[in-house]
Formats: sequence, C-alpha cells, structure tokens
Amino acid sequence: LDKRYHNATDIVSSATKILAGITNLTAVSVTYKNQIKSIANIEMLRVSESSLLLIVVYDNGLIVNDLIRLNYSPEDEDLEFLNRLLQRELIGSNILDLSDKIRKIEEKLNLNYKYLLDIIQTKMENESVKDSNKEIKIEGLGNIFNFKEFDDIVKAKEFINLFESPDIITDFLTDKNDKSLVITIGEENEIDQLKENTIITSYFKVDENTIGTIGVVGLTRINYKEVIESIKLISDLLNQ
Repeated sequence: LDKRYHNATDIVSSATKILAGITNLTAVSVTYKNQIKSIANIEMLRVSESSLLLIVVYDNGLIVNDLIRLNYSPEDEDLEFLNRLLQRELIGSNILDLSDKIRKIEEKLNLNYKYLLDIIQTKMENESVKDSNKEIKIEGLGNIFNFKEFDDIVKAKEFINLFESPDIITDFLTDKNDKSLVITIGEENEIDQLKENTIITSYFKVDENTIGTIGVVGLTRINYKEVIESIKLISDLLNQ
C-alpha cells in the first residue's frame, strides 16, 4: 500500500547522496506528503498473549504501526470482533471525527476494551503521525572537514548540531514565496550558525502526492556555478 511513496523517498535519498558526492558539500532534502484526511485501513495483529501490533493506513499512503502492551490477554474471537468493528466504523472516516467515532465504538464494548480503544486513539493522535508527513535526508555532513574553517572543533560541532533538529532543517529549506532555485548567502540566513554559509535549494515534484526540496549548505566561497548546475541537474532528474 505504501510502495509508491517509499519508492519516491528511496529515489530522493539516493539523489541527496549523489548531490553530496558531486559537490563535496552537505546535502539535505525534505520530502513532503499530502496531509492526512481519512483512515484507509486499520487492523490489530497479535504479537504475543498480551501484546498487539496496531497498523493504521491513512489516505495519503502513510502507514503507522505501533506495539500495544496490555495487562490481560484478549481472546481471538474478541480481537476478530474488535477488528471488524474498527474497520466498519473508522475506514473512510475523516481524521477529525476520530474522537466521536471512538466514543461510539466504546459504547458497544466492555471495560477492558474501552481501555484498549483509549490506547488506540492516543497512538493515532500522536504527534509522531504528523511528523511522518515529511522525511528528511542528510548526506555529506563530514564534508565540512574539507574546509579549514571547521578545524575549529567548536564551530564544527555547532554546525553538525544544527542538523539534529528537523524543524530547523525544514525552516532553512523552505522558502514560502519562491518555488524556483533559492540562494541565501551569509547574513541573509536567519540562523546565526549559518551566517558564514550559503544555502542553495530547489523544489521538486516526484509525483502528484510527493513534493520536496533538495539543496546544499556550504561556506560562502563555494563554486556557485558548479553547485547550481549540480542542484538543477538533480532536481530536473527528480521531476522527470
């Protein structure tokens, strides 16, 4: 079910690695998926006597699976009944109506299974589901040591630490007003640790549901002509 999206992200991951290799810079990409609107499928599978694997498929192709540990062992017949009930009530439902739907299902169940439904609802509303709408790839982070400026361990550590925050990466890779090639140099960068760097990015569209940004981060004295040509080549290939 998720094959199309995973194929796209595999391609973007390879493209990011290639871009880092041909530019000798740090290459970063962010791949976005459409926002979740409804539930396409849901099922619980038994892992052990008191553990279940919750699998939820959303309409944008996202698949989330999570382990549920219980303090009791559900009967096979009860688990089958609960799966049928969840599928009948939730498949095709708007994600915004999840709480109301869960409450209606709870009315048909005993206390043990109301507890289980509360766990299911919590996992489906978890922030990690929202975070799964984007995938970040970083390649060539070690390329910074090709530049003498990063012989300063403190400066190198600050630069590397930037890439540990998904929100920061998404911010400096996103330009809300321009979807063509975007270049920010030195002081134009809002992040203090990047005031001595240039960021060059380009948007791409892999298919109707997958759009992203790919680019490089390097010192302001990079070879702009070669780097821009490389980014345009990679983004053009992704768009094909």
